[in-house]
Amino acid sequence: MTVTSGPPTSLRIALEPQDAEHTARGSAPWRSQLLAAVGGAGLAFSFDPIGLAWLAPFALTAFVTATGPRRQSWRRAGMAGFSFGAVFFAVHIWWLATSISPAAWIAVSLTQGLWFAGLGALVRLLWRQRMRVLSIPACWTAIELARSQWPFGGFPWGQLGFTSIGGPWAGTLPYVGVEGTSFLIALAGTAGAAAWAARTTPKWPRMGRIAALASIVCAAPVGAVLFPYSVSADGTLRIAAVQGGIPGGSTDVMARHRQITRAHAAATVKMSDRIRAGDQEAVDLLVWPESSVIVDPTTDEVARRQVERAVAASDAPILLGAIVDGPSEGTALNQGLVWSIDGPSDERYTKRHPVPFGEYIPFRPWLSGFSPRFDEIPRDMLPGEPTPPLNVTTDQGRLLVASAICFDVAFTDVLVDQVRAGAHLAVIQSSNAAFTGSSQPEQQFTISRARALETGRAVVVASLNGVSGIVFPDGTVRTRSQSPDTQALTSTVPLVTALTPAVRFAGARNSMIAVIAVAASSAAFGRSVRRRTRRFLMVTSPGWGSCGADSAERNSSQGALNSASRTDTIY
Repeated sequence: MTVTSGPPTSLRIALEPQDAEHTARGSAPWRSQLLAAVGGAGLAFSFDPIGLAWLAPFALTAFVTATGPRRQSWRRAGMAGFSFGAVFFAVHIWWLATSISPAAWIAVSLTQGLWFAGLGALVRLLWRQRMRVLSIPACWTAIELARSQWPFGGFPWGQLGFTSIGGPWAGTLPYVGVEGTSFLIALAGTAGAAAWAARTTPKWPRMGRIAALASIVCAAPVGAVLFPYSVSADGTLRIAAVQGGIPGGSTDVMARHRQITRAHAAATVKMSDRIRAGDQEAVDLLVWPESSVIVDPTTDEVARRQVERAVAASDAPILLGAIVDGPSEGTALNQGLVWSIDGPSDERYTKRHPVPFGEYIPFRPWLSGFSPRFDEIPRDMLPGEPTPPLNVTTDQGRLLVASAICFDVAFTDVLVDQVRAGAHLAVIQSSNAAFTGSSQPEQQFTISRARALETGRAVVVASLNGVSGIVFPDGTVRTRSQSPDTQALTSTVPLVTALTPAVRFAGARNSMIAVIAVAASSAAFGRSVRRRTRRFLMVTSPGWGSCGADSAERNSSQGALNSASRTDTIY
Protein backbone atom coordinates (compact mmCIF):
# COMPACT_ATOMS: atom_id res chain seq x y z
CA MET A 1 0.00 0.00 0.00
CA THR A 2 1.30 3.44 -0.95
CA VAL A 3 0.22 6.54 0.92
CA THR A 4 0.50 9.77 -1.04
CA SER A 5 0.87 13.24 0.44
CA GLY A 6 -1.98 14.74 -1.58
CA PRO A 7 -4.71 14.00 -4.07
CA PRO A 8 -3.81 12.24 -7.31
CA THR A 9 -2.90 14.42 -10.27
CA SER A 10 -5.98 13.33 -12.21
CA LEU A 11 -8.16 14.36 -9.30
CA ARG A 12 -6.50 17.76 -9.05
CA ILE A 13 -7.03 18.29 -12.76
CA ALA A 14 -10.67 17.39 -12.32
CA LEU A 15 -11.07 20.39 -10.06
CA GLU A 16 -10.36 22.79 -12.93
CA PRO A 17 -12.46 23.55 -16.04
CA GLN A 18 -11.25 21.59 -19.04
CA ASP A 19 -11.72 24.14 -21.82
CA ALA A 20 -9.02 24.89 -24.32
CA GLU A 21 -7.94 28.19 -22.82
CA HIS A 22 -7.42 26.74 -19.35
CA THR A 23 -5.12 24.03 -20.60
CA ALA A 24 -3.28 26.25 -23.06
CA ARG A 25 0.34 27.03 -22.34
CA GLY A 26 1.87 30.46 -22.29
CA SER A 27 -0.95 32.37 -20.61
CA ALA A 28 1.52 34.58 -18.76
CA PRO A 29 0.04 37.23 -16.44
CA TRP A 30 1.44 40.08 -18.50
CA ARG A 31 -0.46 38.84 -21.54
CA SER A 32 -3.75 39.16 -19.69
CA GLN A 33 -2.83 42.66 -18.56
CA LEU A 34 -1.84 43.70 -22.08
CA LEU A 35 -4.95 42.19 -23.65
CA ALA A 36 -7.14 43.93 -21.08
CA ALA A 37 -5.43 47.29 -21.62
CA VAL A 38 -5.81 47.01 -25.40
CA GLY A 39 -9.47 46.12 -24.90
CA GLY A 40 -9.98 49.16 -22.68
CA ALA A 41 -8.46 51.46 -25.28
CA GLY A 42 -10.58 49.82 -27.98
CA LEU A 43 -13.74 50.44 -25.99
CA ALA A 44 -12.79 54.11 -25.58
CA PHE A 45 -12.36 54.37 -29.36
CA SER A 46 -15.95 53.16 -29.83
CA PHE A 47 -17.14 56.40 -28.21
CA ASP A 48 -16.79 59.94 -29.53
CA PRO A 49 -14.68 61.60 -30.81
CA ILE A 50 -13.58 58.53 -32.81
CA GLY A 51 -16.94 56.78 -32.66
CA LEU A 52 -16.07 53.32 -34.02
CA ALA A 53 -19.20 51.69 -32.61
CA TRP A 54 -18.36 48.26 -34.05
CA LEU A 55 -15.29 48.09 -31.78
CA ALA A 56 -17.37 47.80 -28.59
CA PRO A 57 -18.18 44.05 -28.75
CA PHE A 58 -14.58 43.23 -29.71
CA ALA A 59 -13.37 45.22 -26.71
CA LEU A 60 -15.69 43.15 -24.52
CA THR A 61 -14.30 39.97 -26.07
CA ALA A 62 -10.81 41.11 -25.07
CA PHE A 63 -11.99 41.90 -21.53
CA VAL A 64 -13.69 38.53 -21.01
CA THR A 65 -10.80 36.61 -22.59
CA ALA A 66 -8.30 38.41 -20.36
CA THR A 67 -10.24 37.73 -17.16
CA GLY A 68 -12.22 34.51 -17.68
CA PRO A 69 -10.84 31.62 -19.74
CA ARG A 70 -7.16 31.97 -18.85
CA ARG A 71 -5.61 29.83 -16.12
CA GLN A 72 -5.05 32.48 -13.45
CA SER A 73 -6.12 33.40 -9.95
CA TRP A 74 -9.05 35.68 -9.27
CA ARG A 75 -6.54 38.29 -8.06
CA ARG A 76 -4.81 38.38 -11.43
CA ALA A 77 -8.17 38.46 -13.15
CA GLY A 78 -9.05 41.44 -10.97
CA MET A 79 -5.80 43.15 -11.96
CA ALA A 80 -6.61 42.56 -15.62
CA GLY A 81 -10.07 44.02 -15.06
CA PHE A 82 -8.53 47.06 -13.40
CA SER A 83 -6.17 47.55 -16.35
CA PHE A 84 -9.14 47.43 -18.71
CA GLY A 85 -11.24 49.91 -16.73
CA ALA A 86 -8.46 52.36 -15.92
CA VAL A 87 -7.22 52.53 -19.52
CA PHE A 88 -10.77 52.79 -20.85
CA PHE A 89 -11.65 55.77 -18.69
CA ALA A 90 -8.24 57.41 -19.02
CA VAL A 91 -8.78 57.56 -22.78
CA HIS A 92 -12.55 58.10 -22.73
CA ILE A 93 -12.54 61.09 -20.35
CA TRP A 94 -9.20 62.61 -21.36
CA TRP A 95 -11.10 65.90 -21.56
CA LEU A 96 -11.22 65.93 -17.76
CA ALA A 97 -7.44 66.41 -17.61
CA THR A 98 -7.38 69.31 -20.04
CA SER A 99 -10.58 71.01 -18.85
CA ILE A 100 -10.54 70.49 -15.08
CA SER A 101 -7.23 69.08 -13.82
CA PRO A 102 -4.93 66.07 -14.29
CA ALA A 103 -5.58 65.10 -10.67
CA ALA A 104 -9.34 64.86 -11.30
CA TRP A 105 -8.73 62.83 -14.46
CA ILE A 106 -6.47 60.36 -12.64
CA ALA A 107 -8.81 60.08 -9.65
CA VAL A 108 -11.90 59.34 -11.74
CA SER A 109 -10.05 56.88 -14.00
CA LEU A 110 -8.65 54.92 -11.08
CA THR A 111 -11.93 54.97 -9.15
CA GLN A 112 -13.85 53.64 -12.14
CA GLY A 113 -11.10 51.09 -12.72
CA LEU A 114 -11.91 49.56 -9.33
CA TRP A 115 -15.40 48.65 -10.56
CA PHE A 116 -13.84 46.70 -13.42
CA ALA A 117 -11.35 45.07 -11.07
CA GLY A 118 -14.24 43.56 -9.15
CA LEU A 119 -15.97 42.61 -12.38
CA GLY A 120 -12.81 40.93 -13.69
CA ALA A 121 -12.50 38.79 -10.57
CA LEU A 122 -16.19 37.92 -10.86
CA VAL A 123 -15.86 36.95 -14.54
CA ARG A 124 -13.08 34.53 -13.48
CA LEU A 125 -15.68 32.70 -11.37
CA LEU A 126 -18.59 33.10 -13.77
CA TRP A 127 -16.62 31.51 -16.60
CA ARG A 128 -17.07 28.12 -14.93
CA GLN A 129 -20.84 28.34 -15.19
CA ARG A 130 -22.96 26.70 -17.87
CA MET A 131 -24.87 29.94 -18.57
CA ARG A 132 -21.85 32.21 -18.59
CA VAL A 133 -22.78 33.76 -21.94
CA LEU A 134 -25.83 35.25 -20.18
CA SER A 135 -24.53 35.75 -16.64
CA ILE A 136 -21.42 37.74 -17.62
CA PRO A 137 -23.38 40.36 -19.65
CA ALA A 138 -25.88 40.62 -16.80
CA CYS A 139 -23.08 41.31 -14.32
CA TRP A 140 -21.48 43.83 -16.69
CA THR A 141 -24.77 45.71 -16.95
CA ALA A 142 -25.37 45.48 -13.20
CA ILE A 143 -21.96 47.07 -12.64
CA GLU A 144 -22.99 49.89 -14.99
CA LEU A 145 -26.14 50.38 -12.93
CA ALA A 146 -24.14 50.35 -9.69
CA ARG A 147 -21.47 52.82 -10.79
CA SER A 148 -24.27 55.11 -12.00
CA GLN A 149 -25.34 55.43 -8.37
CA TRP A 150 -22.13 55.36 -6.31
CA PRO A 151 -19.92 57.03 -5.20
CA PHE A 152 -21.13 60.63 -4.88
CA GLY A 153 -24.29 59.99 -6.86
CA GLY A 154 -22.60 57.95 -9.55
CA PHE A 155 -20.83 58.42 -12.88
CA PRO A 156 -22.84 56.85 -15.75
CA TRP A 157 -20.48 58.07 -18.47
CA GLY A 158 -19.16 55.25 -20.63
CA GLN A 159 -22.15 52.91 -20.70
CA LEU A 160 -22.00 50.44 -23.57
CA GLY A 161 -25.48 51.42 -24.73
CA PHE A 162 -24.24 54.89 -25.64
CA THR A 163 -21.96 53.39 -28.32
CA SER A 164 -24.96 52.04 -30.21
CA ILE A 165 -25.54 55.33 -32.06
CA GLY A 166 -24.19 54.73 -35.54
CA GLY A 167 -23.89 50.99 -34.93
CA PRO A 168 -26.05 47.90 -35.47
CA TRP A 169 -27.59 48.06 -31.99
CA ALA A 170 -29.13 51.54 -32.31
CA GLY A 171 -32.48 50.06 -33.29
CA THR A 172 -32.70 48.15 -30.02
CA LEU A 173 -32.81 51.32 -27.89
CA PRO A 174 -36.59 51.89 -28.18
CA TYR A 175 -37.18 48.26 -27.21
CA VAL A 176 -34.74 47.67 -24.34
CA GLY A 177 -33.26 51.09 -23.52
CA VAL A 178 -29.65 52.01 -22.84
CA GLU A 179 -29.14 49.36 -20.15
CA GLY A 180 -30.72 46.63 -22.25
CA THR A 181 -28.56 47.60 -25.21
CA SER A 182 -25.50 47.46 -22.94
CA PHE A 183 -26.52 43.90 -22.09
CA LEU A 184 -26.84 42.96 -25.78
CA ILE A 185 -23.43 44.40 -26.71
CA ALA A 186 -21.86 42.67 -23.71
CA LEU A 187 -23.60 39.47 -24.82
CA ALA A 188 -21.96 39.78 -28.23
CA GLY A 189 -18.56 40.31 -26.66
CA THR A 190 -18.95 37.39 -24.26
CA ALA A 191 -20.13 35.13 -27.07
CA GLY A 192 -17.02 36.10 -29.01
CA ALA A 193 -14.83 35.12 -26.07
CA ALA A 194 -16.68 31.81 -25.73
CA ALA A 195 -16.25 31.07 -29.44
CA TRP A 196 -12.54 31.87 -29.17
CA ALA A 197 -12.17 29.55 -26.17
CA ALA A 198 -13.81 26.73 -28.15
CA ARG A 199 -11.54 27.10 -31.18
CA THR A 200 -9.54 23.88 -30.49
CA THR A 201 -12.54 21.61 -29.94
CA PRO A 202 -13.45 19.04 -32.63
CA LYS A 203 -14.58 20.69 -35.85
CA TRP A 204 -18.28 19.86 -35.98
CA PRO A 205 -19.10 20.58 -32.32
CA ARG A 206 -17.14 23.80 -32.66
CA MET A 207 -19.07 24.86 -35.75
CA GLY A 208 -22.37 24.10 -34.06
CA ARG A 209 -21.47 26.12 -31.00
CA ILE A 210 -20.24 29.09 -33.00
CA ALA A 211 -23.39 29.00 -35.13
CA ALA A 212 -25.54 28.99 -32.00
CA LEU A 213 -23.61 31.93 -30.55
CA ALA A 214 -23.83 33.84 -33.83
CA SER A 215 -27.59 33.36 -33.81
CA ILE A 216 -27.83 34.79 -30.31
CA VAL A 217 -25.65 37.78 -31.17
CA CYS A 218 -27.43 38.64 -34.43
CA ALA A 219 -31.00 38.12 -33.26
CA ALA A 220 -31.50 41.49 -31.55
CA PRO A 221 -29.91 43.91 -34.06
CA VAL A 222 -31.31 42.03 -37.05
CA GLY A 223 -34.74 41.97 -35.45
CA ALA A 224 -34.54 45.71 -34.79
CA VAL A 225 -33.68 46.32 -38.45
CA LEU A 226 -36.49 44.09 -39.73
CA PHE A 227 -39.02 45.54 -37.29
CA PRO A 228 -37.90 49.13 -36.58
CA TYR A 229 -39.79 50.88 -33.83
CA SER A 230 -41.70 53.93 -35.00
CA VAL A 231 -43.82 56.49 -33.17
CA SER A 232 -46.90 58.34 -34.35
CA ALA A 233 -47.02 62.09 -33.82
CA ASP A 234 -50.05 63.46 -32.00
CA GLY A 235 -49.19 66.98 -33.12
CA THR A 236 -46.26 69.25 -33.91
CA LEU A 237 -44.54 72.20 -32.30
CA ARG A 238 -42.22 74.86 -33.65
CA ILE A 239 -39.32 75.17 -31.23
CA ALA A 240 -36.06 77.12 -31.01
CA ALA A 241 -32.84 76.32 -29.16
CA VAL A 242 -30.93 79.54 -28.51
CA GLN A 243 -27.16 79.27 -28.21
CA GLY A 244 -26.04 82.71 -27.09
CA GLY A 245 -22.36 81.90 -26.79
CA ILE A 246 -19.91 83.42 -24.32
CA PRO A 247 -18.76 86.90 -25.32
CA GLY A 248 -15.05 87.14 -25.97
CA GLY A 249 -14.66 83.38 -26.32
CA SER A 250 -14.14 83.03 -22.59
CA THR A 251 -14.98 79.93 -20.56
CA ASP A 252 -15.56 81.86 -17.32
CA VAL A 253 -19.34 81.89 -17.08
CA MET A 254 -19.47 83.48 -13.63
CA ALA A 255 -17.34 86.47 -14.59
CA ARG A 256 -19.36 87.20 -17.74
CA HIS A 257 -22.85 86.20 -16.66
CA ARG A 258 -24.40 89.60 -17.40
CA GLN A 259 -22.99 89.57 -20.92
CA ILE A 260 -24.20 85.99 -21.41
CA THR A 261 -27.76 86.89 -20.46
CA ARG A 262 -27.69 89.92 -22.77
CA ALA A 263 -26.31 87.76 -25.60
CA HIS A 264 -29.19 85.28 -25.30
CA ALA A 265 -31.75 88.08 -25.16
CA ALA A 266 -30.18 89.71 -28.23
CA ALA A 267 -30.16 86.41 -30.15
CA THR A 268 -33.84 85.93 -29.31
CA VAL A 269 -34.73 89.45 -30.44
CA LYS A 270 -32.76 89.00 -33.68
CA MET A 271 -34.60 85.74 -34.42
CA SER A 272 -37.93 87.44 -33.67
CA ASP A 273 -37.07 90.22 -36.13
CA ARG A 274 -36.57 87.61 -38.86
CA ILE A 275 -39.93 86.08 -37.98
CA ARG A 276 -41.69 89.44 -38.28
CA ALA A 277 -39.94 90.03 -41.60
CA GLY A 278 -41.36 86.74 -42.86
CA ASP A 279 -37.96 85.11 -43.26
CA GLN A 280 -38.83 82.19 -40.97
CA GLU A 281 -41.78 80.65 -39.16
CA ALA A 282 -42.94 81.77 -35.74
CA VAL A 283 -41.94 79.57 -32.82
CA ASP A 284 -44.14 78.25 -30.01
CA LEU A 285 -41.39 77.72 -27.41
CA LEU A 286 -37.81 78.89 -26.94
CA VAL A 287 -35.15 77.09 -24.91
CA TRP A 288 -32.20 78.90 -23.35
CA PRO A 289 -29.32 76.83 -21.98
CA GLU A 290 -28.18 76.12 -18.46
CA SER A 291 -26.62 79.19 -16.78
CA SER A 292 -27.99 81.53 -19.45
CA VAL A 293 -29.13 83.49 -16.37
CA ILE A 294 -26.77 82.77 -13.51
CA VAL A 295 -28.89 84.63 -10.97
CA ASP A 296 -32.55 84.36 -10.02
CA PRO A 297 -34.38 86.48 -12.61
CA THR A 298 -37.44 86.73 -10.39
CA THR A 299 -35.46 88.79 -7.86
CA ASP A 300 -32.60 90.27 -9.92
CA GLU A 301 -33.93 93.32 -11.80
CA VAL A 302 -31.15 93.45 -14.39
CA ALA A 303 -31.68 89.84 -15.43
CA ARG A 304 -35.45 90.24 -15.30
CA ARG A 305 -35.41 93.09 -17.81
CA GLN A 306 -33.40 91.04 -20.29
CA VAL A 307 -35.74 88.04 -20.00
CA GLU A 308 -38.86 90.20 -20.36
CA ARG A 309 -37.33 91.89 -23.41
CA ALA A 310 -36.80 88.50 -25.06
CA VAL A 311 -40.27 87.19 -24.19
CA ALA A 312 -41.95 90.34 -25.49
CA ALA A 313 -40.03 90.17 -28.76
CA SER A 314 -40.75 86.49 -29.39
CA ASP A 315 -44.31 86.49 -28.05
CA ALA A 316 -43.65 82.94 -26.82
CA PRO A 317 -42.68 81.32 -23.51
CA ILE A 318 -39.01 80.74 -22.74
CA LEU A 319 -37.57 77.83 -20.76
CA LEU A 320 -34.41 79.37 -19.34
CA GLY A 321 -31.62 78.13 -17.10
CA ALA A 322 -30.96 79.94 -13.83
CA ILE A 323 -29.01 79.50 -10.60
CA VAL A 324 -31.22 80.39 -7.63
CA ASP A 325 -30.64 80.48 -3.89
CA GLY A 326 -31.06 77.22 -2.01
CA PRO A 327 -33.11 76.70 1.14
CA SER A 328 -30.13 77.42 3.40
CA GLU A 329 -27.05 79.62 3.40
CA GLY A 330 -24.25 78.34 1.22
CA THR A 331 -26.54 76.31 -1.04
CA ALA A 332 -27.96 76.84 -4.53
CA LEU A 333 -30.31 75.20 -7.00
CA ASN A 334 -29.63 74.71 -10.70
CA GLN A 335 -33.02 75.17 -12.33
CA GLY A 336 -34.86 75.33 -15.58
CA LEU A 337 -37.82 77.68 -15.21
CA VAL A 338 -40.63 78.69 -17.53
CA TRP A 339 -41.15 82.39 -18.24
CA SER A 340 -44.38 83.05 -20.10
CA ILE A 341 -45.79 86.22 -21.64
CA ASP A 342 -47.47 86.89 -18.30
CA GLY A 343 -44.22 86.55 -16.36
CA PRO A 344 -42.48 83.77 -14.41
CA SER A 345 -44.57 80.68 -13.75
CA ASP A 346 -44.35 78.11 -10.97
CA GLU A 347 -43.11 75.47 -13.42
CA ARG A 348 -39.51 74.67 -12.50
CA TYR A 349 -37.18 71.73 -12.83
CA THR A 350 -34.23 71.38 -10.45
CA LYS A 351 -31.17 69.47 -11.60
CA ARG A 352 -31.31 66.04 -9.98
CA HIS A 353 -27.67 65.03 -10.38
CA PRO A 354 -25.27 67.91 -9.64
CA VAL A 355 -21.64 67.18 -10.46
CA PRO A 356 -19.46 66.34 -7.43
CA PHE A 357 -16.40 68.60 -7.09
CA GLY A 358 -17.85 70.68 -9.95
CA GLU A 359 -21.14 71.94 -8.53
CA TYR A 360 -20.75 70.89 -4.92
CA ILE A 361 -17.91 69.74 -2.67
CA PRO A 362 -18.50 66.47 -0.80
CA PHE A 363 -17.21 66.59 2.78
CA ARG A 364 -16.54 70.31 2.38
CA PRO A 365 -15.42 70.88 6.02
CA TRP A 366 -12.59 68.37 5.56
CA LEU A 367 -11.69 69.02 1.91
CA SER A 368 -12.03 72.80 1.67
CA GLY A 369 -8.26 73.37 1.77
CA PHE A 370 -7.33 70.43 -0.43
CA SER A 371 -7.36 72.35 -3.72
CA PRO A 372 -7.58 76.05 -4.60
CA ARG A 373 -10.18 75.10 -7.25
CA PHE A 374 -12.62 74.32 -4.45
CA ASP A 375 -12.60 78.02 -3.55
CA GLU A 376 -14.18 78.68 -6.96
CA ILE A 377 -17.29 76.77 -5.78
CA PRO A 378 -18.52 78.92 -2.88
CA ARG A 379 -21.95 77.27 -2.72
CA ASP A 380 -23.06 73.66 -2.87
CA MET A 381 -25.77 72.84 -5.38
CA LEU A 382 -28.46 70.62 -3.92
CA PRO A 383 -30.06 67.81 -5.94
CA GLY A 384 -33.65 68.22 -7.00
CA GLU A 385 -36.44 65.78 -6.27
CA PRO A 386 -38.20 63.77 -8.99
CA THR A 387 -40.85 66.02 -10.51
CA PRO A 388 -43.54 65.68 -13.19
CA PRO A 389 -42.83 67.19 -16.61
CA LEU A 390 -43.07 70.95 -16.97
CA ASN A 391 -46.55 72.17 -17.89
CA VAL A 392 -46.14 74.89 -20.52
CA THR A 393 -48.98 76.83 -22.14
CA THR A 394 -48.31 77.65 -25.80
CA ASP A 395 -50.36 78.82 -28.77
CA GLN A 396 -50.72 75.12 -29.62
CA GLY A 397 -52.23 74.40 -26.21
CA ARG A 398 -50.97 72.59 -23.13
CA LEU A 399 -47.51 71.08 -23.54
CA LEU A 400 -45.72 68.67 -21.18
CA VAL A 401 -41.93 68.93 -21.37
CA ALA A 402 -39.45 66.44 -19.89
CA SER A 403 -36.50 68.47 -18.64
CA ALA A 404 -32.90 67.57 -17.86
CA ILE A 405 -29.88 69.74 -17.13
CA CYS A 406 -26.46 68.79 -18.52
CA PHE A 407 -25.07 65.82 -16.49
CA ASP A 408 -28.66 64.65 -15.89
CA VAL A 409 -28.93 63.31 -19.43
CA ALA A 410 -26.54 60.44 -18.65
CA PHE A 411 -28.92 59.13 -15.96
CA THR A 412 -31.79 57.02 -17.25
CA ASP A 413 -34.25 57.92 -14.51
CA VAL A 414 -34.45 61.66 -15.27
CA LEU A 415 -36.08 61.66 -18.71
CA VAL A 416 -37.66 58.21 -18.55
CA ASP A 417 -39.64 59.06 -15.41
CA GLN A 418 -40.99 62.27 -16.95
CA VAL A 419 -41.85 60.63 -20.26
CA ARG A 420 -43.72 57.92 -18.39
CA ALA A 421 -45.63 60.74 -16.68
CA GLY A 422 -46.85 62.05 -20.05
CA ALA A 423 -44.15 64.33 -21.51
CA HIS A 424 -44.56 65.10 -25.21
CA LEU A 425 -40.93 66.01 -25.87
CA ALA A 426 -37.64 66.35 -23.99
CA VAL A 427 -35.39 69.35 -23.42
CA ILE A 428 -31.77 69.29 -22.26
CA GLN A 429 -30.22 72.55 -21.04
CA SER A 430 -26.46 72.48 -20.82
CA SER A 431 -23.40 74.58 -20.13
CA ASN A 432 -20.26 72.94 -21.50
CA ALA A 433 -18.15 76.07 -21.34
CA ALA A 434 -15.51 74.39 -19.18
CA PHE A 435 -15.07 71.68 -21.81
CA THR A 436 -14.70 73.93 -24.84
CA GLY A 437 -12.45 72.35 -27.44
CA SER A 438 -12.71 68.84 -25.96
CA SER A 439 -14.72 65.75 -26.92
CA GLN A 440 -17.06 66.05 -23.92
CA PRO A 441 -19.78 68.08 -25.74
CA GLU A 442 -19.84 65.57 -28.60
CA GLN A 443 -20.11 62.66 -26.17
CA GLN A 444 -22.98 64.36 -24.38
CA PHE A 445 -24.78 65.08 -27.65
CA THR A 446 -24.50 61.41 -28.61
CA ILE A 447 -26.06 60.49 -25.26
CA SER A 448 -28.90 62.90 -26.08
CA ARG A 449 -29.47 61.05 -29.35
CA ALA A 450 -29.61 57.76 -27.47
CA ARG A 451 -32.23 59.23 -25.13
CA ALA A 452 -34.32 60.31 -28.12
CA LEU A 453 -34.40 56.75 -29.42
CA GLU A 454 -34.96 55.28 -25.98
CA THR A 455 -37.89 57.54 -25.09
CA GLY A 456 -39.39 57.95 -28.57
CA ARG A 457 -39.37 61.72 -28.07
CA ALA A 458 -37.84 64.64 -29.90
CA VAL A 459 -34.92 65.98 -27.85
CA VAL A 460 -33.99 69.67 -27.93
CA VAL A 461 -30.47 70.48 -26.71
CA ALA A 462 -29.59 74.08 -25.84
CA SER A 463 -25.99 74.68 -24.79
CA LEU A 464 -24.20 77.93 -23.96
CA ASN A 465 -21.55 77.46 -26.64
CA GLY A 466 -22.25 74.03 -28.15
CA VAL A 467 -23.14 71.42 -28.99
CA SER A 468 -26.77 72.52 -29.42
CA GLY A 469 -29.20 70.68 -31.65
CA ILE A 470 -32.61 69.19 -32.27
CA VAL A 471 -32.95 65.40 -32.49
CA PHE A 472 -36.01 63.55 -33.77
CA PRO A 473 -37.47 60.46 -32.03
CA ASP A 474 -35.66 58.14 -34.44
CA GLY A 475 -32.29 59.57 -33.37
CA THR A 476 -31.67 61.59 -36.53
CA VAL A 477 -30.24 65.07 -36.09
CA ARG A 478 -32.55 67.66 -37.61
CA THR A 479 -30.19 70.56 -36.96
CA ARG A 480 -27.15 71.23 -34.78
CA SER A 481 -24.60 73.94 -34.10
CA GLN A 482 -21.23 73.61 -35.79
CA SER A 483 -19.45 76.33 -33.82
CA PRO A 484 -19.61 78.01 -30.39
CA ASP A 485 -20.89 81.23 -31.95
CA THR A 486 -24.28 82.80 -31.24
CA GLN A 487 -27.11 81.14 -33.17
CA ALA A 488 -30.74 80.09 -32.88
CA LEU A 489 -31.70 76.65 -34.15
CA THR A 490 -35.33 76.10 -35.11
CA SER A 491 -37.36 73.12 -36.23
CA THR A 492 -40.86 71.70 -36.20
CA VAL A 493 -40.80 68.66 -33.93
CA PRO A 494 -43.36 65.87 -33.42
CA LEU A 495 -45.26 65.63 -30.15
CA VAL A 496 -45.70 62.05 -28.96
CA THR A 497 -47.75 60.43 -26.19
CA ALA A 498 -47.12 56.71 -26.83
CA LEU A 499 -44.58 54.95 -24.61
CA THR A 500 -41.75 52.87 -26.02
CA PRO A 501 -41.17 49.42 -24.49
CA ALA A 502 -37.90 50.79 -23.12
CA VAL A 503 -39.79 53.40 -21.09
CA ARG A 504 -42.74 51.22 -20.17
CA PHE A 505 -40.63 48.37 -18.79
CA ALA A 506 -37.53 50.27 -17.62
CA GLY A 507 -37.92 49.32 -13.97
CA ALA A 508 -38.70 45.66 -14.65
CA ARG A 509 -35.79 45.42 -17.11
CA ASN A 510 -33.21 46.76 -14.70
CA SER A 511 -34.59 44.66 -11.83
CA MET A 512 -34.38 41.51 -13.95
CA ILE A 513 -30.79 42.27 -14.92
CA ALA A 514 -29.90 42.84 -11.26
CA VAL A 515 -31.59 39.59 -10.17
CA ILE A 516 -29.75 37.57 -12.83
CA ALA A 517 -26.45 39.16 -11.83
CA VAL A 518 -26.95 38.52 -8.11
CA ALA A 519 -28.13 34.94 -8.66
CA ALA A 520 -25.25 34.14 -11.01
CA SER A 521 -22.68 35.72 -8.70
CA SER A 522 -24.05 33.87 -5.67
CA ALA A 523 -23.94 30.57 -7.54
CA ALA A 524 -20.39 31.26 -8.71
CA PHE A 525 -19.18 32.10 -5.21
CA GLY A 526 -20.96 29.07 -3.78
CA ARG A 527 -19.36 26.79 -6.33
CA SER A 528 -15.94 28.28 -5.65
CA VAL A 529 -16.34 27.71 -1.91
CA ARG A 530 -17.41 24.09 -2.43
CA ARG A 531 -14.48 23.45 -4.77
CA ARG A 532 -12.01 24.90 -2.31
CA THR A 533 -13.57 22.89 0.51
CA ARG A 534 -13.21 19.63 -1.42
CA ARG A 535 -9.64 20.50 -2.31
CA PHE A 536 -8.84 21.20 1.34
CA LEU A 537 -10.38 17.88 2.43
CA MET A 538 -8.41 15.97 -0.20
CA VAL A 539 -5.16 17.52 0.98
CA THR A 540 -5.80 17.06 4.70
CA SER A 541 -7.61 13.67 4.73
CA PRO A 542 -5.17 10.83 5.54
CA GLY A 543 -7.24 8.30 3.61
CA TRP A 544 -6.59 9.73 0.17
CA GLY A 545 -4.42 7.46 -1.96
CA SER A 546 -5.04 4.28 0.06
CA CYS A 547 -6.43 1.07 -1.41
CA GLY A 548 -9.66 -0.77 -0.67
CA ALA A 549 -12.72 1.21 0.32
CA ASP A 550 -10.83 4.49 0.37
CA SER A 551 -9.60 3.85 -3.15
CA ALA A 552 -13.10 3.08 -4.35
CA GLU A 553 -14.37 6.26 -2.72
CA ARG A 554 -11.58 8.20 -4.35
CA ASN A 555 -12.33 6.76 -7.78
CA SER A 556 -16.03 7.50 -7.31
CA SER A 557 -15.28 11.08 -6.30
CA GLN A 558 -12.87 11.47 -9.19
CA GLY A 559 -15.50 10.29 -11.66
CA ALA A 560 -18.08 12.66 -10.21
CA LEU A 561 -15.69 15.59 -10.37
CA ASN A 562 -14.65 14.81 -13.93
CA SER A 563 -18.32 14.57 -14.85
CA ALA A 564 -18.98 17.93 -13.21
CA SER A 565 -16.03 19.41 -15.04
CA ARG A 566 -17.40 18.26 -18.37
CA THR A 567 -20.54 20.32 -17.79
CA ASP A 568 -18.54 23.51 -18.35
CA THR A 569 -19.71 24.28 -21.89
CA ILE A 570 -19.64 27.55 -23.77
CA TYR A 571 -23.35 27.97 -23.20
